[in-house]
Amino acid sequence: MVEKRDNLNNEKNNISRRGFLVGAGGFALGAVTTGMGLNLLKFDKKQEVSVSQRPEVPVEYKRLDSEELRRRGYEEYSNGGCMYGAVAALVKATEEKTGQSTALPLGMFRYGGGGVAGSGSLCGSLNGAAAFINLVSEDHNRIINELLDWYKEYQFPNQKHDAYADFTGQVQTVAHSNLCSDSVMKWVEESGYYFGSPEQRNRCAKLTGDVAAKTVELLNKNL
Repeated sequence: MVEKRDNLNNEKNNISRRGFLVGAGGFALGAVTTGMGLNLLKFDKKQEVSVSQRPEVPVEYKRLDSEELRRRGYEEYSNGGCMYGAVAALVKATEEKTGQSTALPLGMFRYGGGGVAGSGSLCGSLNGAAAFINLVSEDHNRIINELLDWYKEYQFPNQKHDAYADFTGQVQTVAHSNLCSDSVMKWVEESGYYFGSPEQRNRCAKLTGDVAAKTVELLNKNL
C-alpha cells in the first residue's frame, strides 16, 4: 500500500535503529549460543586451518560481464541483503570464470544488510563490493574510492532491471551520500512508498545489482 506523502515525515521520524533493521529486510543474524558455552574456549589445534590452505590475495580475476552481474546482484539480494548480494554475485561469478575457489564463507557477509546490522551506515552493497575489490586487486583503495564517488551521484535504480524485476518504472533518486539511510529515505520521500515496503526492498535489490555491475566495470578497466 502506498502511504500518503503527508505521512512521510512522521514515518521518517519514527524510524529507530531497530525499525531500520526490520524495514531493510531483517538480515542481521543473532548469535546461536545454545550448546556452545565454554566449548569455544577448548580450541583444538588439530582443527586449525593450515596457512597453506588459505589463498593469498589478490586472487585471480578475469573479465566479467557487467550486465550479468547487474542481474545476479539483484537476485542474490533476496538471499541475504545488500552486502551479501553484492559479494555473492561477484565471488560466484569469479569462481565460475576462473575455476578457483576463494574459500570465502559467503554467509559471513549478511551482517552488512541495511548499512551494517541495520544501522543505516555505509551502504551494504558498497561494503561488499569493497571487500571483493580488496580480494582481487592490490590497487584496491583507489578503485574503492572511485566506486564510492560514483555511488553518491548515481541515479538509482537503473531501469535495465525492468526486463526481469518485480516492480518496473521505479522512481530514480540521487543520494549524494554513501550512507544507506540517506539513500533509502531519499527514495522513500520521492517515491511515496513506505519504508520497508516490497517496492522499497525491490529498489534496494536493484541498487545492489547496479553496484555489482559498476564494480565489474571498474575492475575490467583497471585490471
